[in-house]
Amino acid sequence: MVRVLTEMRAKHSPSDGSGMMWGINGNTGKIEDMSVADIWDPVSVKAQTFKTSIECATQLLRIDDIVSGIKKEKD
Repeated sequence: MVRVLTEMRAKHSPSDGSGMMWGINGNTGKIEDMSVADIWDPVSVKAQTFKTSIECATQLLRIDDIVSGIKKEKD
């Protein structure tokens, strides 16, 4: 995984913006030019992913608060 991330950073590093379209193909696990592979990941998908992860983290924190409160009441 570290090698893949290092390779991705190297692909994204050109200052002329030519590395902007490189990504990881979910089917093969290889780094590819997404425009050539005809893979498009719209912003709406990423935004929903962030919203869902924030909701999950919030729920876990709420559950933790409830469990901690129950433990304090028993003591």
